[in-house]
Amino acid sequence: MRLGHPEPDEGWEEWLLNDPVCQAEPDEAFLRMRNFILISLTSALLLSCKGRPDRIKPPINKICYAAGSCFGRCPVFAVEVDSDLTYKYYGANFVEPKELGFFTGKVTRAYWDSLATHLSKVNYLQPDTSQLNLPSDGPSLELILCFGKEQWKITEYNAFSDTLRSVIAQLSNSFQEVKPQRSHDTTLFNFLTTAQGRQRPVRGWEDILNDNASDSYPTFSTTCYSYGGGIKDSVSHTAVSFSKQGTIHIMFPGGAGFTYQAKREVNKIIMYWDVQGDIKDEPELIETFGLKAGPKFDRPFAEFTLENDSTVKAHYLFPDWVRKVNALKEDTVFPTIFVIRDF
Repeated sequence: MRLGHPEPDEGWEEWLLNDPVCQAEPDEAFLRMRNFILISLTSALLLSCKGRPDRIKPPINKICYAAGSCFGRCPVFAVEVDSDLTYKYYGANFVEPKELGFFTGKVTRAYWDSLATHLSKVNYLQPDTSQLNLPSDGPSLELILCFGKEQWKITEYNAFSDTLRSVIAQLSNSFQEVKPQRSHDTTLFNFLTTAQGRQRPVRGWEDILNDNASDSYPTFSTTCYSYGGGIKDSVSHTAVSFSKQGTIHIMFPGGAGFTYQAKREVNKIIMYWDVQGDIKDEPELIETFGLKAGPKFDRPFAEFTLENDSTVKAHYLFPDWVRKVNALKEDTVFPTIFVIRDF
């Protein structure tokens, strides 16, 4: 018998039993390698059954919330709070007069921890909900949570859980608690939310002037709105828009809208009087009220100045006549203060 091969007349079974190579014991290195491979394959199989481990939620470093407009008088504002305790607020419309404009302040560590504790219950690693699903008369709401370099945004009305509603209520009432100060530093603001309209303060007249003025209701990105003689809940308001072409469009509470010629100077815009079209809704505009001084065609009537990041002030050159007109209306037809806001 040849070593390692059966003889021609020898069966394979007998050869396997007698061959010294086949009878040799496996060496220790081979056994260790075999055991290592078996253990590795078993471990991989067990891990694959468990699936991918859950991702650890990184801490939130900024909270952004904004409430937009509705068909009624819903407050329009935006709030941002970050883990450095910096607080930013923009009051756009239907908030208290003292809250109109851009403000900054500091929250307490306890205030931030309260928000963070509530939000730790939220799974903000799930896909965000950017589809707006609101009641027909509801305000637009927007919540953005920032963690690391990522953001989680939710705008779906019915998607706000009880936890998120609690956070929103806390942010909605934050102005009274934080008591921020008005800021004139335009570099501080660039809100991530958009529901509130403007994301940064007005830096000058160039941010207010529109590309054109319309004879219909103003639909420009920024329009100055009055508060009806300081009455926040007035039914209607006078609106004014300024164009780059040297015109001013005013929409009066009764529905009449007129476009006036204007001249821009360094720090103000001068409006020149004119009465055009159908004024049946505003007949008082052609009344003299027995006064010697009143507006004259193509003569200066008012001067508008930019007071701060959110307000324009009107100075009327015929104050007695203006008071007579305003006295005929519950609303102030010619208000002194206009609030800058977006549609």
